[in-house]
Formats: sequence, C-alpha cells, structure tokens
Amino acid sequence: MKIRILLVAVAVLCMAAVSFGFQLQIRDTQPLYTSCGGTEVIPAAGANIVMYQDVDFDGPDATDPLVSTVSGPYGRYTRNTWVFGGGTVPGGFLLSPNMVSSVCNATYLVFYFRVQYQGACIWTSPVGDFRANGCSYNGVWTMASGWTCESLCAPSADVTFPVTIPGAHAENQFACVTLCAPHTFTLCVGPLPPNHLGSTDYMPTVEVTPGCLTCDPPNQCTPASGYVIGAWVLTPKPEGLFYCQMIEMPAGAVGGCVCLHFTYILPVDLLSFSATPMDAAVKIDWATGAETNMARFVVNRNGAQVASMNATGEAHTYSYTDESAANGTTYTYELVAVNTDNSTRVLATANATPSMDLAVVTEYALRQNFPNPFNPSTRIAFDVKEANNVTLTIFNAMGQKVATLLDNANYNKGRHSVTFDATNLTSGLYFYSVKIGNDFSATKKMLLVK
Repeated sequence: MKIRILLVAVAVLCMAAVSFGFQLQIRDTQPLYTSCGGTEVIPAAGANIVMYQDVDFDGPDATDPLVSTVSGPYGRYTRNTWVFGGGTVPGGFLLSPNMVSSVCNATYLVFYFRVQYQGACIWTSPVGDFRANGCSYNGVWTMASGWTCESLCAPSADVTFPVTIPGAHAENQFACVTLCAPHTFTLCVGPLPPNHLGSTDYMPTVEVTPGCLTCDPPNQCTPASGYVIGAWVLTPKPEGLFYCQMIEMPAGAVGGCVCLHFTYILPVDLLSFSATPMDAAVKIDWATGAETNMARFVVNRNGAQVASMNATGEAHTYSYTDESAANGTTYTYELVAVNTDNSTRVLATANATPSMDLAVVTEYALRQNFPNPFNPSTRIAFDVKEANNVTLTIFNAMGQKVATLLDNANYNKGRHSVTFDATNLTSGLYFYSVKIGNDFSATKKMLLVK
C-alpha cells in the first residue's frame, strides 16, 4: 500500500542584505523504498534528506547549491505525526526550519530534494517550480509521482555452487559477491547426487569472508559487515535437491563484498543403508554411487566398532553380518566414513532387533547354545524342517544324563528354542543332544562357568 509522504519545508532565502522566506507543504503520493527495486518502504528515522536549488533551471546536476542538510528531529524521514504551525502533519518527513540561500527570484523558485537511505540508494524528487509573491510563499505543492532512484550498492545475484563430482569429498570453488542492506542473498549447493539421503551430516561447508582478497582470483573491494548467515536448508528445486542458506543484510549493515569459498561436500554418495534383523544376527548392507578420498567404512554397534571394510574408490555394494547379536535386543548400527586424512563422518544409522522368529528353516539343525559359556542358564535352539517329534537331552563330561529338556515332544516346522537351567549343576563341560524323529540327530558341547 502506498504511503503518503508529506514534506514541510520552511526556508529563509537571502539576497544581498534582504531576508525573505517561504513556507511550503509538499505532498507526495509515490512511496520511497529501501532499494531501487525493492518493495519495503523506508522505515521511520531511516533516511537523510537534503534540499537543492536548481539555479540554472536545467534539472538536478552537480552545479546546484545545497540549500539545507536536514538534521536533528526534523532531519529524518519519519512516518510519525508532527505538530507544525499549530496543526498536525501526519506522516512524511520534515525539513530543518533554518534553510538559507544566496539566490532569490522574486517571482520564480525552483528546487528539489534528495532522500538517501543508508548506503543503498538515493531518491531524487522532481524539480519543484512555482510562482512566489515577493520571495514569500505559503501554500501546498503536490508531487503525484516522478521520484527517481539511484542504487549506491548493487547486490549480486544469488549464487549456486555446482557439485562438480557426484559424491565428492573436496571442492574448491570461489565467488566474490556484493551484499547490500537491506537485502537477503541466497547461496545454494547442488544439485545433490540422485537418491541423496538428506541427512544433516551431509551439509556442505562454505567459508564466508569479508572482502575478496582471499578469493581466487583476489579482488580489491570494500568488505561488507553486519551480515547474518542462516542455517543450511535442504531445498527441492526442479533441477533436483539443493542445500541453500540465506545471508541476510539487515538495516544498519554496511554494504560491501564477501568471498564465498566452497570447500567441502559429500565424502561418499550413499545410495542405501539397511540393518536387517535375523535370528541371533543382523545383516548390514549399504551401496555407494561414488567414493572420493575414502579410506574405509566402519560399522559401529551401540557405539562400539564391530566391523571395518576398505573402500573401493568407486560405486560398490557392501555387506556384513553381525553374528554376535542376541535375540530380543535392539541394536543401533552406524555406518562411518573414514577419509584418507583420517577424518570421520557418520553417514547413516539404523536399528534392528534380531529374533528367533525371523529364522528361515530349510533343513534340520541344532544351533549352538547362547550364551556360551553360561551361568546359570542358556538357550538351545533347533530347526525342524517339517512337523516331527523332538527329544533334547543333557549329558555331563562322563556321559551321564543329567537332564531331559524334551521327551518326544511334537514341534511344527520352524526354529524353536528351550532354556536350560544349570543352577544345581557344577561348573564344567556338558553336552546337549537332539533327536528329531528318525530323520535327524546331533550333539554339541557347552561350558558352564560359575
């Protein structure tokens, strides 16, 4: 919505020893913005105002004398209500009540105003010409439009750093850009490789340095200051997925240049990562689309390393099975990238809870008890290929039967387990034997340690 700018000027003009003055109220219906192409109206107390006299009647130029530099409470562009001459002047800005000029035309006065907003722009009003009565004038002059704007600081266009190598670890790209106030500059990196997981661990590193002497090539320019750098935000665009951040130049910031140095992106293009629970095991799988400056991958379980695999340096599919997992326990697995400089980064995480119910049975089998050694109890698992009767017996090292856990019990197809409690037995080596119908029998040993 346009604002109504009211300008009240009180001037005292002098020619030789004669003093004279005029009182002029100027109304302007054209809004003045914080930048030439902007849409934000200049805020209260946000601009300096000066008045020039067009003595040669040829429009604004360098030869026009300065009539008054506005200062003090009258010297700010404001949207407040001011009391003037016994009445109120809503909105607009006021000029100093003491303006002196050495030029007076008894019948014709020509002047204009310039409004400078910080270091961003200067607005110049149309030339005002009106007839006066003996160098004295009281009245209203309306400027419906005609203000022109000159940019003092031209902000650079937004910058996007391309990811030159999909999944690359190191980048080295520079850009010298100009930041102006108030203005928001957008910096993006991308598009990212396809199937990018979007984890915050992948955010790029871009150094922002005042001035451009450190850029490649270096550039001599006035450094910007007072800017605020926002967080990286994963941003979808028609071209793909980008990381973008805003560099804001708030009102009061000093316009100038900064050097942007894009130094880091993904060490590896991770296409997938999964942890698949099994019976007393978890299978870890991951696939890469590209690898750069990679030394190896480390798999952590609940923060402790359980596996390490050398990187191939190219797209590859990896697999590892953690066979020391206990059924019913939930584990957190991390995939860690170790770079050639020994720096590390967590690429992905996944949880898995192994369970005996997840076993795929294709044949009869007797499983190793877990835990082993044990005290005082352990679980013994066996596989039944098809419905059958099962007998499970425990023997000591002398071959003496010490317990019968199952006696010709009927079990359906699947993996099953029973618990053996050795509270009443002494430490030592024991054997457990399974007989499944007339189709299968097997014996394994276990160690009781108290």
